[in-house]
Amino acid sequence: MELKGFVYTPEAYVTFTRREVKLMMILSANHYDAHCREAGQHGGFLYGISNGTKYQSHHEVRLGLTQVDTLCKVTEELYVPQKCAHELHLNLMKLGARLNEEYARYNPRS
Repeated sequence: MELKGFVYTPEAYVTFTRREVKLMMILSANHYDAHCREAGQHGGFLYGISNGTKYQSHHEVRLGLTQVDTLCKVTEELYVPQKCAHELHLNLMKLGARLNEEYARYNPRS
C-alpha cells in the first residue's frame, strides 16, 4: 500500500429560519424525486434540521456539498409563488458554488 495523499471535503455552517425549513419540508414531501422525499422523512437530514427548529426560530447546521445539492433540488420547484423560496434556492446554489471552490482550493490534485 502506498499513501498518495488526502482529500478534504468542506462543510459549511448555515442558519435556517423555521419558515425556510418548513417550506423545504413541504417541497421535499411533494417532490417527484425519491431522494428528495427521503431527505424530509424520518431519518433524513432535512427531517433532522426540522427537529432543530421546533423550539427555536433559527437553527444552525453543518452541511456538505451532497446535502446542499439535495436542498437545491428540493427548492427548484418554480411553481412555488413565495419569494423566500426563490431566494432560498439562489442562496443554496451560491453555497454549492462556494463549497466547490473550497474543495478545489484544498484538493488541487483532484
